[in-house]
Amino acid sequence: MANSPTTQRLYGRLGNRRRFDPHGDHSDVLRDLAASRIADAIDEILAAAPPLTDSQIDRLTALLRGGRR
Repeated sequence: MANSPTTQRLYGRLGNRRRFDPHGDHSDVLRDLAASRIADAIDEILAAAPPLTDSQIDRLTALLRGGRR
């Protein structure tokens, strides 16, 4: 899977933060990186998939929302 420019930038930001503040709280960058990686995977899968039905989209949306409804 190819990383988007956003994901690549976030990997770089995380590396810099860990290098210059190895014991700091990096949870904000880790959270942004996880979201970007998920978005990259979704983009790749949807590009190869046939169009989804409304019910399939609703189901996937519910998965992304998790327990927050």
